[in-house]
Amino acid sequence: MFQFGINLKNSFIAGFLLRTFLIFYAKIHDYMFLLKYTDKDYFVFTDAAQHVANGESPFMRTTYRYTPALAWFLLPCVKFPNFGKFIFALTDILLAYVLYKIANQVKKLNNKNEKNFIISLSIGWLFNPLSFVISSRGSSDALVCLFVMISLYLLLKQKWFLSSIIMGLFAIHLKIYPIIYLPSIFFYLSKKSDKLLSFESIKNWITNYKGILYINTSLGIFYGTIVFWYQFYGELFLNEYLFYHIKRVDTAHNFSPYYLLLYQSMESPDITKIIGIFAFIPQFLCIIYFAILYHKDLPFCWFITTISFVSLNKVCTSQYFLWYICFLPLIYIYVKIDEWKSIKMFILWLSGQFLWMFPAYLFEFHGFTTHYYMWLTSLIFLSINFWIMGTLIKGYKRKKILFLKMVFYLIGLGLGTVEDITVKGQKIIKQCDKVFLESYTSILSSGLSPEILEKFYDKKIIPADREMVESYSEQILENAKEKDVALLVVGDPFGATTHSDIYLRAVQMGITVKVIHNASIMNAIGCTGLQLYNFGETVSFCFWTDTCKPISYFEKVLLNLERGQHTLCLLDIKTNEINIEELMKGKMKRNPPQYMTASEAAQQILY
Repeated sequence: MFQFGINLKNSFIAGFLLRTFLIFYAKIHDYMFLLKYTDKDYFVFTDAAQHVANGESPFMRTTYRYTPALAWFLLPCVKFPNFGKFIFALTDILLAYVLYKIANQVKKLNNKNEKNFIISLSIGWLFNPLSFVISSRGSSDALVCLFVMISLYLLLKQKWFLSSIIMGLFAIHLKIYPIIYLPSIFFYLSKKSDKLLSFESIKNWITNYKGILYINTSLGIFYGTIVFWYQFYGELFLNEYLFYHIKRVDTAHNFSPYYLLLYQSMESPDITKIIGIFAFIPQFLCIIYFAILYHKDLPFCWFITTISFVSLNKVCTSQYFLWYICFLPLIYIYVKIDEWKSIKMFILWLSGQFLWMFPAYLFEFHGFTTHYYMWLTSLIFLSINFWIMGTLIKGYKRKKILFLKMVFYLIGLGLGTVEDITVKGQKIIKQCDKVFLESYTSILSSGLSPEILEKFYDKKIIPADREMVESYSEQILENAKEKDVALLVVGDPFGATTHSDIYLRAVQMGITVKVIHNASIMNAIGCTGLQLYNFGETVSFCFWTDTCKPISYFEKVLLNLERGQHTLCLLDIKTNEINIEELMKGKMKRNPPQYMTASEAAQQILY
């Protein structure tokens, strides 16, 4: 799709410079025009920060209904008024980077055009008008979107506990709405079942300890932040930060389909309360329904959950749109729709807003009574959002989702130096979370020390001795259930039966295995001038002991000789072996490495 090269770094710099320009432009615009460019909430933030600087409560500023942490964080605004805008602009840039990381996590793309497509998703956010306008106006919504995306990214990386901390400490604490993602996270962390509402799936949900711990951790940390700030600001904090949003009834004009009903019933608190409860019911049903249906694909699930929640909310402003628009760069990974339909959806979505804005402008700036027109256009906009949701869901159902599965890689290193690895193998090593080096089936393993490999690959290398690979391979494979893991093997991965065994074990554990081949002694022996077709069965020579002298290889050598075939002899290696005598004394000591020589093998034949 994208045939041109895209420079990610330069695009991010350009995105930040664009926001910087708009921040400085805002001063000129605010001075010249009645309709201000700077968001009115930004003045609320800076005033609250001033109160904190004076040793007062940020809630002394009327309409400040955010976490006190935000006012404290924006203290530099007292001296530098644009500090908050620059922070929100930088947050928006970081959000684009996290989107890029999530897109890479969800779908593995290797060729250049596909890589450019993923980069273009991030660039699409950097130059999204709604994104750069809202952040440069001084809205804090990009901040909560960033932490929502970080939580999502960590979940996809299987770092669910860290994700739960970020979700509770930052995302939910900044804005309460991310709590709507907890049901889908709970189902996502449960064991997968083929049937949606089978006995097995219900059993998995009941025993879903990860999901239970995630929710308890997130809500527990969120509760902890409430207790912490309550110590400083008391009941006023609870009323403004928490209870206001739960009981909130906004009779000012907005996109909500309930706006007119709330406006007309503002003198009747009981009716207003009933409307509020009624409004929550369809939201709750959508949250649970979409969580059950799409929890396996969290980015799509969170998008469809958020757009339904915002569209059906009893208060709906344009800033809320950012909550679901930030998922759009990820949606095209999941949904297969043609370009014209995408353009149609975008035009309709904008048209619905413009239809509402015209009567809203007449009402706010010219005093015309346009409540019914605004309500009618709100219903039209709601219908458009529902149509968009239906179209995306339909496109989602037609496409098989390519979620990134954790992979166990067997990577051949070749027979010479660190540079003998294939380009593909080197790329995979850099993207893996853990890299092990099998260090006993080849003498070359001693030359390819972890230190040399770490320097070349810029990756930590974990040595895997014979005991680990043969007896405790589960230690390696268990990692591959939650992370990308590589086992580096000198030569080719299938040059030793040990590696075939670990391959089969991984498959039995349901782990995806990929093999990156390389040169091995099995074909390098051709450098002797002997033709590979003339080799018979390969044999292995083992070290003899006083009590064990295996000679099973001898018959195979004779059989090859009778057939007129060459024999490739593999000589034994002992590395990191436990000293039995010392072990019997209660001491753990390793024997020095032993490498069988050709003369030792010849002595066995002549024995």
